[in-house]
Amino acid sequence: MLLELWVISWEQLTRAGLYGKGQAIEGLRTSLGTIDMSRYSHAITLPNDQEIRSKLKDLLSEQGFNVIYESADYIVAREEAGKVSFSRLVTAELFLNRSTADRDYWSCIVKNEELPLQTINHCQQLFEKLRVALEAFAGSMVA
Repeated sequence: MLLELWVISWEQLTRAGLYGKGQAIEGLRTSLGTIDMSRYSHAITLPNDQEIRSKLKDLLSEQGFNVIYESADYIVAREEAGKVSFSRLVTAELFLNRSTADRDYWSCIVKNEELPLQTINHCQQLFEKLRVALEAFAGSMVA
């Protein structure tokens, strides 16, 4: 399992010279550069065919995502609007990774613009929900 977790702590904010919470949000983008969003990733081994892509889109829909873009090896879905603020809306990207000759695997990146100031945040919760669903889906393909 491949898992990335970017978390910005108050210690990092202090080191960057951002002492107060009011200063933190604005100063974070300029002081820390690209570390400005929640981002989680996971990889699953699945065959590459049209049926799998169709089932992955259905799985995303079941988890509360709307597919906004797709190609032969890439699917982008956005969380349905109306439940959380715009900056907390989560985007899921699934893309086929053909880096090895003997197998294909799909990488899943789940991210939003929310600062991950807490370990358990909205993006992380949706990531966990989607990760469990993807694992169950991959398990059902093996059986």
